This record gives sequence, structure tokens and C-alpha cells, in this order.
Amino acid sequence: MRSTWLQNLTCYGACLFLVCGCASSGKKTRSQNSTDTVISASSKRAGDAFAQGLFDVAAASYREALNRARMLDKAEAAAGSAYNLAACYAAMREFDSARNYLVEARAEFLRINDPSGAGETWLLDAKMAQAEKQMDVSEARCLDAIELLEEGKGRSPMLAHAYVLMAYLSCEKGELRDAEDALLMARRADNSIRDPQLLPDLLATEAYLNVSQHALVRAALKYDAAAVAYRDLNRGREVAEMLSRAGNMYRADEEHALAGERFYRASRSYFAQGNVELALNRLKSAFESAKYAEDEALNEKCAAFYRSIKQQADPEPNAAEQED
Repeated sequence: MRSTWLQNLTCYGACLFLVCGCASSGKKTRSQNSTDTVISASSKRAGDAFAQGLFDVAAASYREALNRARMLDKAEAAAGSAYNLAACYAAMREFDSARNYLVEARAEFLRINDPSGAGETWLLDAKMAQAEKQMDVSEARCLDAIELLEEGKGRSPMLAHAYVLMAYLSCEKGELRDAEDALLMARRADNSIRDPQLLPDLLATEAYLNVSQHALVRAALKYDAAAVAYRDLNRGREVAEMLSRAGNMYRADEEHALAGERFYRASRSYFAQGNVELALNRLKSAFESAKYAEDEALNEKCAAFYRSIKQQADPEPNAAEQED
């Protein structure tokens, strides 16, 4: 069985930055402390909406802020608003629209001699290219980002994020030593900043490196830690994804009881997010793991949760009756 699961491990890790990449960049829009009350108010509304995942609502308010900054020719406010608007479109996967605003943001950042800000625009562009599976483009954009972020006065917290993306891209190419070096650079860049937004992405990428090295238990432990770190940031979708990945690693190592527990928790998280399909998928994996582990307690709580899903969500009748 171990060899069967191993065949799929690298493919399973390949969507890492689709899950964590654009989302994580989008989750952290640039703060704006403009002296203009209209810009400040619009940005505050947008930031609150973005934090709740209301990206279209946030985009409307960031657009108001951007137009006000354009009218007054406020370069710094225009740069931040354009970047944040691009982040909204990136979060909605409207990448062409996002890139249009990144061009404007980059020009304004360079106008006010802020290479770090310009570097952040290239980093978001790199993450979008990765999401589009344009890995060579993503790498080139990421290198552009690193160059500008390193040039900036006072290291930007996004420099470490750029190195994490480079590590992921190196894993994708099978250049594992380069990935290790990039992760080391990421930790060094973050050493004096301690950006809480970085930790879960860093742990998830280290786990993916372990997957590429076929170090299954180490990968599982890293995914477990990443799930906790995403939980601390209230990022439920990523929590469920990391639990699922940890479950797959434990399953591949034939640690079925540990795998089943992760699948069960991932199922609950997905269901709470309204994703019944993924909830049932993970619950099916939990039942299978409970069977292999001969874990009656795990099987019992999975069955109870399945009955709860049926009661609350009324899934289609052909859903697997796993509790039997």
C-alpha cells in the first residue's frame, strides 16, 4: 500500500501556492494612513471587507480610494490603493485585472522611490503566474521581486515571502538543494521581523520539500504545524487543506490512526465552511483509515459526524453510506 500512495505525493503537493500563495498575499493588503479622510475611510472599509473574504466589496472601496488619490495626485496613496485593488482581483482569480492595477502601483512606488513597494507588486504577479502554472514566468517575477525587496530601505517582510515562493518553485523543478537554500534565506530575512503571516506558508513549503525528499513523517509533522499556524490566523480553508495533507502523509506511511484523525478534522472544517463535497470526501478517507487501523472509536465518531452531515446538509442519496 505504501508504494501506491507514494505515487501521488508530489502531485498532491503541486497546488501548494494555489492554496496558500495568492491567498496569503491577498490576505495582507498594504496599510494606508493617508491624511485625506476620504482615502482613509475608503481604505478602512475595504480592509475590513477584505479580512472577511468579501473581495468584491473590498475592491469597490479600494477603487474609491484610488480614484481620490488619482484626483489629488497623491502618489503614495495611489500606489497602495492600486496594489490593494490588485490583491482583491488576485483573490478573486481575475488575474488580468489584477495585473493592470499592479502596473500602476509599481510605477507609483518607483515614483516615490519605494523599491520595496515595487518589489511587492512583482511578488504578487509571481504568485499569480504560479497559480496559472506558468512556472518560468513566476520564477522570473520572483527574482525581480527579490532584487527590489533587498534594495529597499529596511527589509520588507515580503522578502521572506519571496524566498518561500522561490523554494516552492525549486521543489517543482526538483532542485531540492536550491529549495533548502531559499528556505534558509527566508528564515534569515524574517529573523528580525517575525511576520506571523509568513510562518504557515513557510511550514507548508518545508513540508512540500520533505514530500519531495520522501520524508513522509517529517512532512506530516510540518503540515500539522502549518495547520495550527493557519488556525491562529483564522484561515479555515488552509487549516482544512493542511490537515488533509498531513492525513495523506500519515496514510502513505501507514500510520492509519493518525491519518484518520486528520481526515476527520479536515472533514469537519470543510463542512463548517459549507463545502459538503470535500467534507464527504475527507470523511470517506477517515472511514477507510479507521478500518485499516481497526480503530472503533474513530469509526464511531466518523459515523456520528456523517449522520450530522446528512441531517444538516441533506446530501444526495447516493452518497456513500460509510457508517454501515
